[in-house]
Formats: sequence, C-alpha cells, structure tokens
Amino acid sequence: MTGPPARVTVSIDVDEERIRAIVREEIASAAPGAGTCTASETWATTGRAAKACGVGRKRVTALIAANAIQWRLRNLDPEKCKQKKYEVNVESLRAALRGETAPEPRSPIDAAAWKRARGG
Repeated sequence: MTGPPARVTVSIDVDEERIRAIVREEIASAAPGAGTCTASETWATTGRAAKACGVGRKRVTALIAANAIQWRLRNLDPEKCKQKKYEVNVESLRAALRGETAPEPRSPIDAAAWKRARGG
C-alpha cells in the first residue's frame, strides 16, 4: 500500500511590489477602452464598435449618416442586398466621440468594386 503523495516545498524570493505592479498593469490593460485596437478590431460592426466605445448603436449610425467616421459596407453586392450592413473604423469612432477631428472622412469602400479590382 502506498502512502499519501510527497509534498514538495519550493522557496522562491518574491518581490511583492513587483507582483503588484504586474497585476496593476494587467488590470489596466484589460479595462474597456484603455488599450489600442488590434488589427482584428480596427474594423467592427456597428454593434461591436458601439459596445467597445460605450455608446449606443444609434449614435454610431448617426455618425455614419453624418460621414463623421470612416465606414465601409460589408455587403459584397450592395445593389442586390435588402439591408445594407456597415463596418466602422473603431479608432475614427473614438476620435469622433472625443471631439477630435476624425482622420479625413472618406467615401465608403464599395465591396463590389473592391472585388472587381482584384479579379473576382
């Protein structure tokens, strides 16, 4: 019959303040809106962009209508679609919400033209 597993104790000198600093950094980076956008969230749907910035979807839609932020259509063929779906640039949305000038509002990117330009 075997006994209970052996206990191994490891002694490490740990700087408590260094651990607290690391935890503070991790908490600050996890706060909503605290970090910068990654490449995957540079463009987001209106709902996700609104949630990321802490505003309502209607406000994002109003900024699209005013052409105050960068946006593009998600539909591959906007002429045949029943409902147009938009993606917005999250950084331009944040800049518009802060009252800063958005980085040159431009015309929307047409997905069908983009597809034709790439031989699709």
